[in-house]
Amino acid sequence: MNLDEVVRFAPLAINCFTGSLAQLYARNGAPIDEAQLLEAGDGYLYRAGLDEWGMPEYTFAVEEVGLLACQALGADVQRLPFAADWLEQLRTLLQTHPGVVVWVNSAHLDYAPVYRSKPGYLHAVLVTGIHESASHVKIFDSLIVDREPHGCEAWLSIEAFATAICDRVRTETYDHMGHFVVMRPALQPVAFDVRENLLRQARSYRVNKRHRDALQVYRELCLGRFRGPAQPAAIAARRLFDHIVVLYVIPGLSLLGQSLQRAGCDARLQDMSQTLIDHWRALSLLALKFEATHSPQVLARLEQRFALIEALTSTLWLELHQALQDA
Repeated sequence: MNLDEVVRFAPLAINCFTGSLAQLYARNGAPIDEAQLLEAGDGYLYRAGLDEWGMPEYTFAVEEVGLLACQALGADVQRLPFAADWLEQLRTLLQTHPGVVVWVNSAHLDYAPVYRSKPGYLHAVLVTGIHESASHVKIFDSLIVDREPHGCEAWLSIEAFATAICDRVRTETYDHMGHFVVMRPALQPVAFDVRENLLRQARSYRVNKRHRDALQVYRELCLGRFRGPAQPAAIAARRLFDHIVVLYVIPGLSLLGQSLQRAGCDARLQDMSQTLIDHWRALSLLALKFEATHSPQVLARLEQRFALIEALTSTLWLELHQALQDA
């Protein structure tokens, strides 16, 4: 692979950080499903806030979920602050680990045009090597959010990489930059009960207002933007579409469906998760219509669809709790 080559492939993750951790597991000889990380780390529980651009965000606690999941699965995971000589630190880590996860400012990743065309955001990549000349680092990017999501492997100049890891970007909720993350899986597989992990999350949904009210908060944040000036409203509508289709919602619900199946849950719960996907997809299309038209009629339909999703989400979690608790 030469320094200018970019190898593209289908996206390997629903989230850049947990996807990078799953890659680390595989490179350590212990393949793992990303869904298992979300099960073990409570990644199906969402929260609402504002993203890097001050736009409404509906997401799970990405780094917390990934690190908690690794620990629950018996892995030795370390989150190491950058040393003064971070390049030598990275080189040393790569001598004993197959990869190092690091948070970056996406605006400085020049191997994908989409990164250069959008404001920078918080993004995690896996560093798998340093060129012998120390001029470049090899990056494995498991999820590039583009019109057609994909992943890639590419070389990034050391200058661009240095800027990417140091040009700080944060959201209302997250401030993860400034660390290298390394991990080794447990020598022996840890007993893992999918049902128990889902039950714990269902209990948390019932008692934790932050998760239980996340959709309501997200709806209010989105509608507040939509009722404002046309240009910010259009940007917020596009971000709603991105959060639903590409970033978190539908990909996360797809993994939840797999988890429900692995847990042997009743078909009704699996059907409910699929119905939720259908409602979210309909909401994403309304978001695109509103972006283009700023129509009050479309806004009313958006609000109605949000209400359906809130009600069904609550029902799914409550019925999941009841089913797993009674089992």
